[in-house]
Order: sequence, then C-alpha cells, then structure tokens
Amino acid sequence: MIISHKNVPFSKKFGFWKSFPGFMEKSGLQTVFSKVLPTEPEILRDMAPHLPMNQVLRKAHIVPLLLISAVLAGVLLLGSCEKKDAASATGEGSKKLVRFPVPFSPTGYNQILTPISQEEGFYREEGLDVIFETLTGGSNVDSITAALTGKVRLSNTAGSTAPLVYLEEEGAKFLIIGGAMSDNGALLIPRGKESEWEGFTPEKMAGKRIGVRRANSQDTAFRAFLARRGVDLSQVNVVELDNHPTSIEGVMKGELDGAVVVGIYRTAGQDRGLTLYQNIDDLFGHFVCCRVIVSADHVRANRDQYVSYLAAHIKAYRVFITDPERTIAIGRKYLSDIDEAVLRRELYEVGHLDIHPDPEGDRIRDFYQALIDIGYCKGPLERIEPYIDPSIYKDALDRVISQYPDEPFYQEMYKHFQELNTGYIHNGTS
Repeated sequence: MIISHKNVPFSKKFGFWKSFPGFMEKSGLQTVFSKVLPTEPEILRDMAPHLPMNQVLRKAHIVPLLLISAVLAGVLLLGSCEKKDAASATGEGSKKLVRFPVPFSPTGYNQILTPISQEEGFYREEGLDVIFETLTGGSNVDSITAALTGKVRLSNTAGSTAPLVYLEEEGAKFLIIGGAMSDNGALLIPRGKESEWEGFTPEKMAGKRIGVRRANSQDTAFRAFLARRGVDLSQVNVVELDNHPTSIEGVMKGELDGAVVVGIYRTAGQDRGLTLYQNIDDLFGHFVCCRVIVSADHVRANRDQYVSYLAAHIKAYRVFITDPERTIAIGRKYLSDIDEAVLRRELYEVGHLDIHPDPEGDRIRDFYQALIDIGYCKGPLERIEPYIDPSIYKDALDRVISQYPDEPFYQEMYKHFQELNTGYIHNGTS
C-alpha cells in the first residue's frame, strides 16, 4: 500500500472542477487542454491562483468563447514565464513534465538530495514531475518490490545488502544506476567494557552477543571486517533483530554485549549511557549503503527519465556541499520528524555519513565480495557486474557539465566517477 504525499489537488484548493462538473467538456475547453497541456491540466492547476479570470470561472455557468480563449492564452503565457520550466531547461519549445513517483520519508535524512532537488526546482528543470510516495511495510525488500512492480520508479532506501541478496534469491531484473549514501554505522558497547573488545581478536570475539538489524549494510560491513581478521563467525552470536532501538535496549539490559546500529542511533545509544566504540567505516573502510535501484525493463524503455533524475541529484549535491545552511533549511521543511540539531549533526558534524549520487560501481563490487565472505551470497563475484550500470549516471554528469562548462565542482565529480567506476560499461542500456 502506498500513501501519497502529493501537493493538495487543484480541486481541493479552488473547487473549480467540483463546482462545474462537465463544464470543461461542455465548453470544449477540455478537448483543447488535452491537446496542449499535461494530464490533469497541471499547468492550469499551478497557474490558476494567478489568473484574473479565476473568480469568474468559479461562478459562471456559461463562459463566452472569447473568455475561454483568454484563459487559455493566459495559462500558456504565465507558464512560459515560470522561473525555469522543463522546456527552458532542455532548450525545447514546450515539454510536458513526466510523472515520476519516488519513495520518500519524513525521517529520511540520508536521502537529503531528494528534497533539495524538489525544493530547488532541479527535477522540473530536468522535465520531471516528482511525486513523493510513502511506502508502507518498511522493509528493504518492500522498497525493492515497489520499484520492480512500478509503484515507484526506483528504490533509494534499501541499502546494499538487501538488493544483492535479493538478486541471488529471486533473480530480480534490476539495475543499480546511482548512489544516495554510504557508511553511517557504529558499534555501541557498555561503558567500561572497552578492553573486552580491544583488537577484535578471535579469542575476544568468541561468544560475543551482538545485536544487528538483518540485511543492514552496516551489519554486513562489520561481519566482513571480523571475517577478514580471521574471526570464525560461527563462534560469534549475532542476534538479528527487527530494529536498532531493540538492539540498544538489549545492550542496556545486559542481554547483548554490543550493537551495530545505523548512524542516527549512535547518539541515541550514547544518550542512554553506552559507549561508541568504533564507527564501522573506520574498521571496514568506506562501504556503500543506499543505492538507486531501478527496473531494468523500465529504464531501457525510459532511459532519459533516469538520466534526468540523476542530473537533478548532481545539482542537488552541489547545494549540499557548498551551502549547508540552505540544506538544513530545506531539511527542516521536508524532514519534519527530525529535529534541526539532529539533522545538522548527522549531515555535517559526525563525519561518518557519505552523501553522494555516484553509483561507485567499484565499491558495490567490493561490497558484494563482502557478502560472499560472510556467507550471505554465493557468488561468484562476476555475477553482480551485469547489474551495475554507471553509464546512466555518466550521461547525467555529461548533461550537467554541458549546462555549466565553467563550473569546476562538476569537473571534480567527474573525476570521482572515473576513480570509482573503473571498467563498468554496461551494454544493456547504453
């Protein structure tokens, strides 16, 4: 089930269509609109508050053809004077925005590029009418399924463990085309127990009870770190729980020796008296988490939509890096369930959350190897390669660089792309 977070419909704002059922059809204006305007006349819906004839149209039952023509002309004129619409961004005369539903949560601070893209108008510049959808169910697999079945156009909240395991178990037809966040994990332990973890030796890890959330990227990275240090994972009691607060509670009660949690809970655990013993990226190194996952069939038929989506996020990334105060202001508007101090801390102060739209194909490959190392996936390593397609992101980068050829920021992003996507040229969509 999906709960929509669309803007309030025009009919609820102004009562136009409710007041005049059949008016559009009888007047012939509906036919005209259907030929020149987007579905559910979106331009009229956006522009109606500014039209001088708006009040007239509410009350009149019969409008002379002359007035209808005036309304239509006003709509088109005002639409052409928008700050920057999809047509002006692409250099085309007039272009209908493409409806593009994406998952979004008011707690999703790690998806900050999404509200930035919406608020700054980057989606519209790229020809997309992005609709925020809240997915019920909550699991990573629910997010993947929603993308593969067309409820949303992509998944950007499922981490990396879930989709890669899902690939092996279900043989899913998806592609990984972009990134959202990496790292963002921590190991919490009781105060005064630091010496019992020192060195993470096989002897000290034997019998440890560690709470994790299953199919969580931070858990995968931690287990892989232990395996690479020679720890026999069968001797470690990893307790898979439904959520991070339950893990924290288990450590507080002495039922667990430690808990691997995602970023925002590191401070929550410390506030409860636990010790942040290590950040997971300090142990494993940088590791991918949320990637942009799409239906392979849909992206092959609608490639340019996904290029546009990633181009918007590339522009949003520049805002995120260069203008923290603007980012926080946007975050406060869209991430209503997160306190401003928490938002600022997680995005800019902790230093163990990496936001970036690049797919970072090489790191996805490394992460898949980690899944093989801990027995989550069978491999071989080469199996994942056809499902990684950085070429769409490269097209988006090329587009943005062509729009801003003198902007060094985007040139640096291109260097980042070259360094972390070596050898990936996917021929399924290019």
